[in-house]
Amino acid sequence: MALLQRCSDAKGQVSTLLLLSKTHLRRREYEDAHAFAIGAAKLAVAHDHIQEEANAKRDLAHVFLLSRGDPERAAQLAMDAMEVFHDANDWLSEIAARHVLASAYQADGFVNIAIESMMPAVRLARQLGDERQISAALDSVERIFAQAKAPEAALDLLNEEVELAAKSGVIGRELAALERVGTLQSRLHRHGDALESAERAVEVARAGSHQRELARALKLVAEVHFAAGRLEEALDVVASARSLLEELGDTHALVGLWRSVLAGYKREGKESDVLGAFEEMQTVHERAGQRAQAANVVLEKAQWLLQCRGVREALAPARHAAQLLESADDREGAARAMLWLCRCADFIQKHPDEAHYNANEAS
Repeated sequence: MALLQRCSDAKGQVSTLLLLSKTHLRRREYEDAHAFAIGAAKLAVAHDHIQEEANAKRDLAHVFLLSRGDPERAAQLAMDAMEVFHDANDWLSEIAARHVLASAYQADGFVNIAIESMMPAVRLARQLGDERQISAALDSVERIFAQAKAPEAALDLLNEEVELAAKSGVIGRELAALERVGTLQSRLHRHGDALESAERAVEVARAGSHQRELARALKLVAEVHFAAGRLEEALDVVASARSLLEELGDTHALVGLWRSVLAGYKREGKESDVLGAFEEMQTVHERAGQRAQAANVVLEKAQWLLQCRGVREALAPARHAAQLLESADDREGAARAMLWLCRCADFIQKHPDEAHYNANEAS
């Protein structure tokens, strides 16, 4: 309430209520999210603030969709909000409302209507030239096409974006478009087309002399090779991308590269190489001083070992993950790093004291 007291005008109070609603929604505290969104809507109506009422309806639609299981009500609220934003030429708000509207139709099984709802959002994002909005809109439409089992329609849309992005002259947008279409082509086992898209991405990045983008394009080439079962070719490209990223000191991208390698090794069933990829990711995090992230990688390795080789092989890395978290003064995290092992009867029988300790610490 202290936040509201600092907002002397109704618009500010509505914005604060919506901010509180979104915060509770992120925490999955749905009743509180609903209450604050309703409060915002009522306040906006009382003061005849049409735009703020539309904002409240859009956010309330999101709450109904996620917490109430009522896509029909969510769709109506999102539609009302979208129409207000459209009439006001508030394109960004209209795009946001269309995302919620399409999600509501999708949840209700109306995939064709969901696609129709999102396509104007794609066009608006392109008119704005906003790379983030374009990417989010295309991701949404691609998911809906996947639900509709319409890969050809998705490819048509993504290929259209490749051409529009090339004409825009924005390298980041063009690379994102090529990455998206190449990934889908790989999933559809069109490995030749995928490789063509990936190699075109490399050419675009090299032409612009952008090292970070070049590493990203090389990662795509490696992923295409992995998907096609061309392990040696993939690893050759990985080496080049790794060298670039190490020079740049890009920890996040390096971990992403090793995740691609990890997926490729898993696909090929190369267990020793899978373990090596986990260790490389752990090393990258440790060199960057990211102890918690390193611990999570070790824990992920332990969980994989449990599935593939049993509790005996998983125990040592799980304990190591707990030690890493303890060194970061995260006792609860350390306990939780072991807690999942307590679900294994074999672990509880052979290590009863350790199982009890971790269950108690995590409770």
